[in-house]
Amino acid sequence: MAEIYFSSDTHFNHDNIRHYCNRPFNSITHMNTVIAYEWNKIVNEDDTIYFLGDFCFEKKGLDTIQDYINFLPGHIVFFKGNHDPSKLKGLDSANIKLGGLNIFMTHIPPENGINLLFFPDLILCGHVHEKWKSKIITIGTISIPMINVGVDQWNFRPVNIKTILKEYRKIKNNGIL
Repeated sequence: MAEIYFSSDTHFNHDNIRHYCNRPFNSITHMNTVIAYEWNKIVNEDDTIYFLGDFCFEKKGLDTIQDYINFLPGHIVFFKGNHDPSKLKGLDSANIKLGGLNIFMTHIPPENGINLLFFPDLILCGHVHEKWKSKIITIGTISIPMINVGVDQWNFRPVNIKTILKEYRKIKNNGIL
């Protein structure tokens, strides 16, 4: 049965990200290999993965974006990240209903409700790397949980919808909402 996954901020071919986020890799090749391996270990061809931006730098002499897309299993729905090359087409944001929740997805967290057309039950984003895994934003009297699906928070692999829903319930059960 097909699974649904979320991820962001793999930054394939982006050597400086190792230092910026203190990633535990000794080279860009090591980072690219481990992240691709972790993806391939859990995602199957018939799975859907919502990739919320910053997939890959394309640099001369390194693998191309299409090489990574061809190597990684699953149907990838791309969202535009601030570091993605312009030729990698993707959505700015999207709303989906999963697990009984209205979920808003985007690369950059919509702090203070910016870019929200409605009040979703949950926001999934990337962009913030190791800075936080989940948090709450408050717009007026409305509190909305936000989960960072970036690889830096999820052991350098995509995270499935079951785990996202578990994290959402954890936020709710801790009395934050």
